[in-house]
Amino acid sequence: MNRVILLSLSILVAASGNELAANRFQNGCLQFMHENENHEKHPNTHPYMKERVCNSDDAAKGNDQCRIPEFPNYKEVRIGSGNRHGGSSLLIAWIYQIILSEVFGVPVAIERPYYPEDEAQNKGRTKVAGYFSFYDEYPEEMIPISLNKPEYFSIDDLLEADRVNGDCSQTNKTCSHIYPEVWDVHASTEITLAEKNGTILPPEPNGIIGNIGFFIPAITARLYPAFSNFNGLSGGETRSTLADIFKTPVSWGDYCKAFDCSSPDSAATRDPTSKSEEESYFWDEHYQGYFQDNNSTACTADIGNCFGQYIAPQCGWSNYGESQLYWNNIALESSGPFGPNGGYSYEQQKQIWKAAHATSSHVLMLFSHPDFFMKNFEQDRDYSFHRVTLPHARGDCIMAQADLDTCSIDKTQRIGTSNITMCDYAYRPLNKVMSRGLATMSESTQDHALDNPAKEFLANFKLPDLTIQNIFDDINAIDPEDLTTLSAREATCAWVYENFEDLTRYYPEMYPRQKVQKIRKQISSVGYFFGSFALLFTIVSMGFLCKWKDHPIITSAQTEVLCPMIIGFAFTAISSLLYANTSPSITTCATKEWAKSIGFCLSMVPILLKLSKLNRIWQNSRNFRRIHLDPKNLGESLKLSVIVVLLYLIIWTVIDTPDSAESFKLIRGEVLTTVEVEDVCGESSIIWDIIVLVWELIILLFSTLLAFQSREAMQHVQDRHMLGLFVYSRTLFFTLRCILFMATISRNLATGLFTQLVSLLLSIETVVAVSIYFVTKFVEIRKKELLARKYSLMGINGSAGRSKSTASAEEVATQSHRLRRHNSLPLRNHHKDRKSALMPQSSSTTLTRVSSDGKRRRSVISGINIPAGGVPNLIKSKEQMDTERRQKAFNKSVSFSKLEVDTDDMTDMSKNDEANESANQDDKTETSTTEVECFQKSVSFSTLGEKEELIGILKNEKAKSDCDDDQKLLPSEEITCLKERLQRKEKEIKALQAKVDKMESNRQGLERSRSDVEMGDDPLTY
Repeated sequence: MNRVILLSLSILVAASGNELAANRFQNGCLQFMHENENHEKHPNTHPYMKERVCNSDDAAKGNDQCRIPEFPNYKEVRIGSGNRHGGSSLLIAWIYQIILSEVFGVPVAIERPYYPEDEAQNKGRTKVAGYFSFYDEYPEEMIPISLNKPEYFSIDDLLEADRVNGDCSQTNKTCSHIYPEVWDVHASTEITLAEKNGTILPPEPNGIIGNIGFFIPAITARLYPAFSNFNGLSGGETRSTLADIFKTPVSWGDYCKAFDCSSPDSAATRDPTSKSEEESYFWDEHYQGYFQDNNSTACTADIGNCFGQYIAPQCGWSNYGESQLYWNNIALESSGPFGPNGGYSYEQQKQIWKAAHATSSHVLMLFSHPDFFMKNFEQDRDYSFHRVTLPHARGDCIMAQADLDTCSIDKTQRIGTSNITMCDYAYRPLNKVMSRGLATMSESTQDHALDNPAKEFLANFKLPDLTIQNIFDDINAIDPEDLTTLSAREATCAWVYENFEDLTRYYPEMYPRQKVQKIRKQISSVGYFFGSFALLFTIVSMGFLCKWKDHPIITSAQTEVLCPMIIGFAFTAISSLLYANTSPSITTCATKEWAKSIGFCLSMVPILLKLSKLNRIWQNSRNFRRIHLDPKNLGESLKLSVIVVLLYLIIWTVIDTPDSAESFKLIRGEVLTTVEVEDVCGESSIIWDIIVLVWELIILLFSTLLAFQSREAMQHVQDRHMLGLFVYSRTLFFTLRCILFMATISRNLATGLFTQLVSLLLSIETVVAVSIYFVTKFVEIRKKELLARKYSLMGINGSAGRSKSTASAEEVATQSHRLRRHNSLPLRNHHKDRKSALMPQSSSTTLTRVSSDGKRRRSVISGINIPAGGVPNLIKSKEQMDTERRQKAFNKSVSFSKLEVDTDDMTDMSKNDEANESANQDDKTETSTTEVECFQKSVSFSTLGEKEELIGILKNEKAKSDCDDDQKLLPSEEITCLKERLQRKEKEIKALQAKVDKMESNRQGLERSRSDVEMGDDPLTY
């Protein structure tokens, strides 16, 4: 009661001056009440104490007393209150508007049609809405309502909302998402049909119990107590009495046509100045109303045409009064301006009751309950509403009344053919009717975090018992003038604030919500660090690759494979940096997809092609089949793959360009649910990403299968371990990315976090892959360089004047390693004795490279036995020889190079040497066995020219060795000795040359066996 007094005083103070009282709730009801009422009463309302969100009416009026909606995708809800601004429908609409606008942040406008006289105010719309919003600045300033075009409920408004999918801003017609109060929905054919077609949702109770009935003033009931019951009204003898008592109301315009209004009289002080005034039956201070006598002549001449007047609503109501009066034999009819039943609008009904009060006239009116207009007269002793009872309502009667067509021009259709419809109205729950467009609008197609809560809240909300009556009581206590005044808004806001805690049970789950911008700065910084490191790591590796591009280890791994791969990893590192970006744009979103897809193609397709060719070589070599492989095919296949990827990316970019979007995550709180918003790339369809993942899966799957299928052939490949590890590591990282992608689709992982994790995976994947396949090769090259430098410093490189045809230590070591891989491949030989002609399966030979006619050639000669440990141990063993003479002969015979021959190959080398030495056993009887063995263990030939050159050197060295012998001879004996020794050396050289020719013959046989596998310029490429 104290609150009501305070509200009344505030209104009186505001209106005490000449200024028009302004609405105190323009910024919001709850915010105002929280600031001016007891804060401790509702401690949990503080999170909702915000300005209400703006609606379309604010934009039209230029009102800035509101805030921009926090969730822009919340489309405006329009509530159709009907043409009953004095009824409970508008109060419910205001309650909806307060909660949706201030608690949920949903824009709400009251869609109430009226027809101003000035068509310029129409602004091209069929119907004008607004001016009945709870937040109107000056509620009394209203556009005049055209009383001859009333609408209580319009199914067309709901159908229009469904037609535009709930977005009423797309139409200039009256558009409503919900009518909060509809009577007799099951009796409405149009509602039933619309529900069947699915254009409206099934009607639901709004919590109000309504009733329609006949009412007379209390003074009439006292003067004519029999009129309180249908029995006192029925019968022919009451016709003239009813005609005399219940007279016909006259509008202001009709009165001034019948009487001169230029001078004031008891009814009118002036002529009406507008159409609205002409149609009015009461106008404060200017027209008090007038009731005209019925045709008494008709009552005298023909009693059957004698009728009194009752005030019937228009046919849009659940109006069965005409049928009820007819079958109860009550001589009353309605002569209002609305056909076909002669009804009156809601405003006109209220005006007629006021006119009866002003003129002390009697009236019988069909009116609905609850209604605030009744509250205005509740304390009036003479003109409070008094109910007239009819026969008790029965089920069959109610069903029969529902079948009546109350708006038919055929009176028989309006009254029915049986007196079964004579019963009174039954109390019934009132319903709310919602358009299907509200459901369509509430369900966001982007993310469930953006779902509009309006539909679910409106469906859940029901007014508690006696709520409307309590609000009516407060209004009546503040200012009983009209609902368009501030008193109605004061009472409605006060009720919402006082019952705030109870209303929360109607809130949808995880609502209301607040929006918080999420920026993952820490993980983004980590992503930038790893991405930058991966890019720098790739660029440095690219520099080393260019530096050692001609090194045998690099050439054996194919530069046409390594170069695209390292470029692809650079693209992947760039994409990882773009994924780490927390402020994406259309450029970065598209670029990162291009970089990732191109990078994967360049880094994996060459490996797939290499494995495919290796598998093909292995399968054909096992079956001794001829195969021709063109190195150009690899480049062409890679180009084709890149073209396919580029075409796909172009189509993706043109049709559905990746663009920045907002990602949302819900975090439940005690009072508010937080919606974390992140800027991510997500405008394009997820189908494009799935296609990319399928493409990568196919590449990795085939690479893994080929690596497993070619595992035997890969045993003969130098980088076989790193190649397999490379493929398996890429598959592992791809699997991790797929897991994250599936978690994001299932909403178990935030899109922003997914993007940052993918950035980390791409950068780590780049570093790991480059380390496996590139850095290992660089480390091996560097080790060989350091080893060569170490031997050079130790003086193991031989004399400075060695033959130009002798390979460097580094080259001989590398070629020896490559030859071991080559010797492990099965070759076909056409020698007569295949077992003795086949090359040993262990690395018992040394391969050297020479130039002949501008082309690279390779020559393979076997027969060199070196002790375990290689050249250093060989030198060490020679130092321990018994005689200095043998050591000198060994040191002078050959210039050593660094040779890498495995100790395990010595047995096979010896076996092969025995077959080659059998033809020369007779010539070796006079030759020093030690010198021959040393010669055999130290020489490796490449071409015949090199052999002849070395044989000439051997002659000089042997002759010099004999002449330098320490034996003391006479001059003549020394000459003879030298001649004999020279002859022996010549024979020895001939024998050795025969052996060399034999070995060359064996080599040519091996070369012919290898001719079945033609592999281009470099037979060890694959």
